[in-house]
Amino acid sequence: MKTRLLLQRLNVIAVPETIATPSSTSMKRLVFLAELAQLGYTVRNTALWSDLILENYDEILTTLRQMRGADVEYVPLFQGFPERCPEETDYQAKRLMSWFVGIDSIAEEQGYRLVNDQGKSLFNLDEFGALPVSQIQTEALYAAGVKRQAARDGDHAINWITLDLLDQKQADERLQAWVQQTIYARSSIKETIRPDITWLLQYFALDHRPVPIDASQIIFKENLTFVTQFYWQQGLYDQAVNLLQTPTDILRLCATLTDSDVSLAAPITFPKFNRPQRKALLAALEPCNNLPENLLAYKGLWLALGRYLHPGEYKKQFPQVADAFDQLRNGKIQTFNADLETALENLNIQRALTLLKSRPGLFARRLHQLLTIAEVIADMDENAPSIDFVLTEFSSIAAQVPLKNLLVMERYFDTIHHQPWRTIINKMGKIRVQENPHQRTSAATNQIAVQAIHAAILQQIQTTQADWKTEKIWVDPQLSQYVLPLSDRNASEGTLPLARGSRIPLSGHPIMRLFVYWQEANNRTDLDLTVQMLGEDFTTKAHVSYTALSNLGIQHSGDIQSAPHGASEFIDIQLNRLKPEWHYIAMQVYRYSGDRFSEMTCHCGWMEREKASSGHKTFDPKTVRSKVDLSGSGAYCIPLIVDLKHQEIIYTDLYISGESAFNRVEEAGQNAALICKQVARFCQTKPTFWQLAIAHLQARGGIQVDSKAEATMTFGIEDSTYSVYNTQQALSQLL
Repeated sequence: MKTRLLLQRLNVIAVPETIATPSSTSMKRLVFLAELAQLGYTVRNTALWSDLILENYDEILTTLRQMRGADVEYVPLFQGFPERCPEETDYQAKRLMSWFVGIDSIAEEQGYRLVNDQGKSLFNLDEFGALPVSQIQTEALYAAGVKRQAARDGDHAINWITLDLLDQKQADERLQAWVQQTIYARSSIKETIRPDITWLLQYFALDHRPVPIDASQIIFKENLTFVTQFYWQQGLYDQAVNLLQTPTDILRLCATLTDSDVSLAAPITFPKFNRPQRKALLAALEPCNNLPENLLAYKGLWLALGRYLHPGEYKKQFPQVADAFDQLRNGKIQTFNADLETALENLNIQRALTLLKSRPGLFARRLHQLLTIAEVIADMDENAPSIDFVLTEFSSIAAQVPLKNLLVMERYFDTIHHQPWRTIINKMGKIRVQENPHQRTSAATNQIAVQAIHAAILQQIQTTQADWKTEKIWVDPQLSQYVLPLSDRNASEGTLPLARGSRIPLSGHPIMRLFVYWQEANNRTDLDLTVQMLGEDFTTKAHVSYTALSNLGIQHSGDIQSAPHGASEFIDIQLNRLKPEWHYIAMQVYRYSGDRFSEMTCHCGWMEREKASSGHKTFDPKTVRSKVDLSGSGAYCIPLIVDLKHQEIIYTDLYISGESAFNRVEEAGQNAALICKQVARFCQTKPTFWQLAIAHLQARGGIQVDSKAEATMTFGIEDSTYSVYNTQQALSQLL
């Protein structure tokens, strides 16, 4: 397990301790490095090599294959893909003819050639990886396809991933630092890595080297709940409840204990508590301020939890809790929100400001509404609070607003006046695009707000961080293309740990090969790999899918409609042969029938290739630029967009709701195009690494230099003091 985590999370191989260092010319070493090179991995500091590394050989190779998607076999329908695919009209006509004459799958599986009424073969089964008529997998055709793929040559292109050799002590220190940075990050812990963090906390604790966790540094609520859960499950109830700061923290704890939605965006279930556990939770609730109102915010959940806590039994010990639950059940609670809504409805902005100053986070979320009201009443009452007064009141409490929220607000006010649409990605990883109310506040007001928020950002950094006055600082201009991952709890697991909307330059290879792989779990499952070609204004120009297998410079590998053995589909994009009116190409994976993405083994990604011929392996792991596990619950997903003009990949990783079955681009294309248009602008509308770096530079001083070589501190894509690919460090130390 530890070997896998070092590789998957840190690209590190630990070198076991040894008394004598074997020769660096070890034949085993050369063979091992050659095997890694075939997968696209290179190893740094090989002087640390020890043959004892090979004790973990199987786990190392298995993990490295999984990281690039090479742990499964890829057998496309058309074995001659990409240049020897059947002509589409002829192929579909033969399929139709076969259905009319009653050919069944048993005849195909036994190897009979399908013939027309002149006795000529309709299909040569050697040219297919699944049944050509029904497009269903069979064991014989799948096995034959695997054998053919194994005999083919690899591509010349390589997208290298560098691995580091570290001794055991250094490797453990890196793992502990990764755990701390992940927990301290001002962003939620990705669901896919939570089991890894739990395992490492237990591993180091059992080895009497517990990971030092400073609760005061855990800013993000969901991460606080995660650590609380760990203590709770170890039976350390007092340590757990000491971390609970609000009643909602208790709900989040219950959600984590039952694998429910920790964001509370979906219904949760509750565990059964013994008496010590009930008393610990009630003791945590008793001193909470505004307890009745806090319970009312999640009334249904608290009424359900009350049946497990039995607060009436402990009325003498915890009278405030018992009284709050009594008010909740009998509808007697007067709320802050009711007072606030009344003030806003009556345009009583002074009363609203007085209320909101006690709740800085809510003040931040309502700032645009307050500025809108201030503009409305400015002409009605010359004594009404002005725009400047509202922003001054906000500035007085801005230090209590999380820095990441201020960064989001700065971008919001800077761009919202010009945007006809607003894009919202919810806590389940799904996207919603909605119309933006036109000009709620004037452009002048928005710019004044931007200035006030930027000043608050600099002030907060100055008061919480050490200065950099003696540092020479280099900030890579490319950081403006990388969005800060501020809400990636449901982000997919992949080789590139990037936020949605980030832009990655293409490597310059002439062919981009998209792929999807799935193996059904419970039902016959049909996924469909699709690309949608879009114009400069994101209008649909064409598509390639199972209904249209090719277009100029783009070729589909054929539609497979079942995956008992593991199915795969590919689309080749020859970047120098595309129509000039195509400005964007959106990769999409549709769930036509069967299991959900999250219910089966399923991943997708893209390769950057030099060779596009049937003589080369259809899937070559060393050419994989990114492999992403598909785990959402949507009807279809948009993993990425290709910006052809700028030769960039726009990382998307979005799941979109739709029908339970029969989803395809013909019905969803207009919605998908609108979503793509919004995500393509995330670098302009969302906080970026560049924005964060420049804010720190302005607030903390330092000398900005133009060359990375002369800098003492660097912000860059990789191999920097603060790197895009080490998001945990940036989110824990800079936010």
